[in-house]
Amino acid sequence: ERAKSRALVDMLASKKAIGGTDNAQANTLLAELDELELTPRAPATGGGTRGAASIKTSLRQAAPELSSLVTVTTLKTADIQSRLSGNDKIVEYYGNEASLYAFIVSKQSVQAIKLKGEKLNELVTEFRAGLSNPDTTDYQQPSQTLYSTLIKPLESQLKETESLTIIPHGSLHYIPFAALWNGQDFLIDSYQLRVLPSASVLEFIQDKGNNATGDLLAFGNPDLNDSAMDLPGAEQEAIAITTSRENSKLLLRNQASESAVKALSGGYKRLHFATHGVFDSDEPLASGLLLSKDQTNDGRLTVSEMYDLQLNAELVTLSACETALGKTMNGDDVVGFTRGFLYAGANSIVSSLWSVDDDATSQLMQGFYKELETHDRRTALHTAQLNIKANYDAHPYYWAPFQLTGAVK
Repeated sequence: ERAKSRALVDMLASKKAIGGTDNAQANTLLAELDELELTPRAPATGGGTRGAASIKTSLRQAAPELSSLVTVTTLKTADIQSRLSGNDKIVEYYGNEASLYAFIVSKQSVQAIKLKGEKLNELVTEFRAGLSNPDTTDYQQPSQTLYSTLIKPLESQLKETESLTIIPHGSLHYIPFAALWNGQDFLIDSYQLRVLPSASVLEFIQDKGNNATGDLLAFGNPDLNDSAMDLPGAEQEAIAITTSRENSKLLLRNQASESAVKALSGGYKRLHFATHGVFDSDEPLASGLLLSKDQTNDGRLTVSEMYDLQLNAELVTLSACETALGKTMNGDDVVGFTRGFLYAGANSIVSSLWSVDDDATSQLMQGFYKELETHDRRTALHTAQLNIKANYDAHPYYWAPFQLTGAVK
């Protein structure tokens, strides 16, 4: 858990201009703290070296918001367990191909199981390549092997469980667990799923007060000055989910701008982006959602800019391409779209793992919002995906890219 909390800390300590790092005093303290944490620990000598606790106290005074991010904190096991509802269980992966473990956490117990991680990264790459072509079944063999590696050894511990919280590690961040296949059924056929970057974020995504007065703010098919980039299905989707919904606002084409996001997003409980997303693996903070530009903003809402938003959203839906992706950092946490919106104040995010089909996504999202009227977010997404699987196309390319990160309700 401490390792999974390090990525954002390391990023901020490297002064990536987020959350007030233009504060000269804060920068000095960050550099001092960074140097101290990189220095091998030695027995206390009683000398004059300033300790981390003292530096963090000064940082809290100089930049309170930034201070909350640069301290690696984790929940105690009992606190994690107390935040699980019903028979929900956590499956948290950790390690590498040589030494991979799964931790199964329930309200009553914690169990650790050693897994065989040989050729894991190769399998993930092969699985994703197979999923990208809906005209073949090339995904099946790597999917079944990944199921045998990641899920089958845990099956006896997952009995009588309907809901799973998956905490991936390393390359596992890039696979749709819902599409893991045992030769007959997919994982989605047995479990309702959500994903978390770490178990410790449970402290921050539950029981939040919500001061937003608007219900839904939807951005659909922004005008990107390129007809090849138009998304008519996304426009239809945005119109459909806002029709007859009180306190909703629909922004299409030129109105669906980056400036509008920055000006209006803090006033709505739900935000919906039906647009293109671009992931930059070399510079994850430069990844962004593509929106209409104007004289004030360039139309690319980057992950870096997301950290500066102040949201009151219980749900952000990114009905765009590759919005669940991020770059695995030193501590394994993925710095990307979902991290940006969680930090900005969202309770949960629905996002995608690959370039999505416009028509299937439109139908899936309309079903998702209809289900939200009577069910929690995890159940709503699960039902909408099963409906696409049963009635549109059974290939995972169409229904599996989207995943829920964060709070269930």
